Amino acid sequence: GAAQHWRDVRIAPIYEGTNGIQAADLVFRKLPLEGGQVVDRFLKQIEDLASELASDETLSPIGQGLDEGAAQLRKSAMWLGGRLATEPNDAAAGATLFMRLAGVVIGGFYLGKSAQIAKRILSEPNQSSDFMQDKIVTALFYAEQILPTVTGLSQAITRGADRFYAIPNDRL
Repeated sequence: GAAQHWRDVRIAPIYEGTNGIQAADLVFRKLPLEGGQVVDRFLKQIEDLASELASDETLSPIGQGLDEGAAQLRKSAMWLGGRLATEPNDAAAGATLFMRLAGVVIGGFYLGKSAQIAKRILSEPNQSSDFMQDKIVTALFYAEQILPTVTGLSQAITRGADRFYAIPNDRL
């Protein structure tokens, strides 16, 4: 009833604040870990899977989408990392979108792995499963409909903070 809606509405601001905190932690603390090598190693895993999937006739759209996703994530990570020390407002302005971009790409990575496993299982003798086929279709849908959003996210991330500060505080 109404009480549940009230509780749900009260939780929303907590989630909003948490998203910002997690995004700032990702950009300001995790992104620069080991000089960016932690992120680089994970991106390499994504790129390797993208390459494997791209060479598979059925799964190639997933590989292509992941390849572009990894490229945009790498581009954004490098841009943000380059501004942490000199232009921290730019890094802060892009943090929430960077977290979303990372989530989209990482989601594609795990769906791609799932599709790869499902295809392998379906290739075994006497294996037929709607569930496994649906894993593949879900990953293909994600690659074709969700992964393409990374380009816009990356463009927004790398625009910087100028518009954030274009209106003086006294006019907000």
